Amino acid sequence: MSSPFYITTPIYYVNDVPHIGHAYTTLACDVMARFKRLDDFEVFFLTGTDEHGQKVETAANNKGLKPQDFVDDVSVNFRSLLKCMNFSNDDFIRTTETRHHKAVLEIWNRLVASGDIYLDKYSGWYSVSDEAFYDKDEIDVSIDLPAVKVKDRKGITPNSLHLISDNSPSCEWIGMGIGWDGWQGKDLSTIINNTAIEFYARVDGDSIYNIPIVFILEDYSANQCYATAGYLGIDGGVVTNKWTKVTVPLPTFSYQTNNIDLTNVKQLLLQCYDKVDIYIDDIKIVPFQHNYKKLSPSLAIKES
Repeated sequence: MSSPFYITTPIYYVNDVPHIGHAYTTLACDVMARFKRLDDFEVFFLTGTDEHGQKVETAANNKGLKPQDFVDDVSVNFRSLLKCMNFSNDDFIRTTETRHHKAVLEIWNRLVASGDIYLDKYSGWYSVSDEAFYDKDEIDVSIDLPAVKVKDRKGITPNSLHLISDNSPSCEWIGMGIGWDGWQGKDLSTIINNTAIEFYARVDGDSIYNIPIVFILEDYSANQCYATAGYLGIDGGVVTNKWTKVTVPLPTFSYQTNNIDLTNVKQLLLQCYDKVDIYIDDIKIVPFQHNYKKLSPSLAIKES
């Protein structure tokens, strides 16, 4: 009798469409499954989708859909990937299926009976992105972007990004994107009100009092929110030929009106909206206490 061999992919999260990472991990499992079949093992190769959690609920709300309708649509994309890549999986499981509910309920009841699950009280800091509670001493509100230090071929010291464009303001796009941690989504939802983007800037020519760059946070659904680095964020109100700290508080971004999923932020984009010739360095996200107050976009001033 052939020996059994079981292999499964990670159970894929459905808050967005499949990407190259999903194809890669499924391919790795598929190669192993095919090899074991050739070696006369009785192979069971499983893959599927994980359809629960606040991130999925948020993504569904951003699309204006009920969570179940949303995961039904996205799950089809993952099934299509299997056919497209000719993967040899034996089964595809969804956590919203009745058979999965029954299996989970049975495991739960066994754990209750053995005393491993019991009713109690617990409090802590909850991370939507990690889906886990953390103690206070485990939390670091300083979530740094990788320091952006690009070797300047013109020999500028310190090493920095040199953003220069002669395009007119009508140019649709001139800029760059910065990802982090292998382009894995970051959860900024719990720190949005107490942090800022910080960087250093300088110019070669005349001093400037406003930096013509829009800072954009983008999630994996290409939803974006925006903010600019204006006079108030520049130390001393002016950028000269000496390095000057610039602060863009995250609460000043338009995240309340642009449906961005703050639990799954993909990258920081820098978009020039006018002619620019500036050096920037050491971009990061830092703790920041601000004096800004978010107002409703529908707020109107009426004569008394």
